[in-house]
Amino acid sequence: MDEYKIFKPDIVFKDAVGSLWSQNIKTFKNKIPISLFFKKKGIWALDISPIYTESLYIFALPINKRWEPKTFMKDVNLCFSIFSENPIFLNIRFQDDKLRNSDFIDIEIENRDIDIWKNFSVPVLIKENLRLIIFSGSAELTPSYTIKDIVINE
Repeated sequence: MDEYKIFKPDIVFKDAVGSLWSQNIKTFKNKIPISLFFKKKGIWALDISPIYTESLYIFALPINKRWEPKTFMKDVNLCFSIFSENPIFLNIRFQDDKLRNSDFIDIEIENRDIDIWKNFSVPVLIKENLRLIIFSGSAELTPSYTIKDIVINE
């Protein structure tokens, strides 16, 4: 199975990632921070901390650092892992190079899944000219969480 890395670095030298877009998330110089807690353990993960005074948060990861679209010729899945100390609910959708969005896919961390890395695999709903993966949710209701190993498996 081929793996197309969105965010799954072998090593990270910086404390934040800037090749993405976000709104209503705590950032460091407009970049999403790398989890310092997990970095000490050799795990490279993004800290997602919604700003609770806002209604919604959103962050978008490009398919590649050049923000260029990619076409997948067969069915593929977006895979990632989330660590949260609290139950959370968020949405994922995909966007092509013409700014068309897919339907939402719901992601939930339940009480039984807290304090562990929970793995997810969801179908990529736009395969032609895919440009962005968009994560969003209620900033008021979503506590902080950490996300890692974001890949598309072909």
